[in-house]
Amino acid sequence: MGQLGYSIKLISKMPKDREGYPYQPQPYEIESMSNVGIFEISGGDGHTVSIDVEGKVYSWGASACG
Repeated sequence: MGQLGYSIKLISKMPKDREGYPYQPQPYEIESMSNVGIFEISGGDGHTVSIDVEGKVYSWGASACG
């Protein structure tokens, strides 16, 4: 499974970036974070980091660099 819980079957149907990595082309709500008040968010090439209103940091993504 991918870092966001996608099945391998779904990942194989996703579009790929120029390096061949699958990506989600449309935004969607992450169910496990539906009650989290996000204050700030930033995205990189293969990851996303956010901070909530209480100062907790969340990150997710490709995890290619550890």
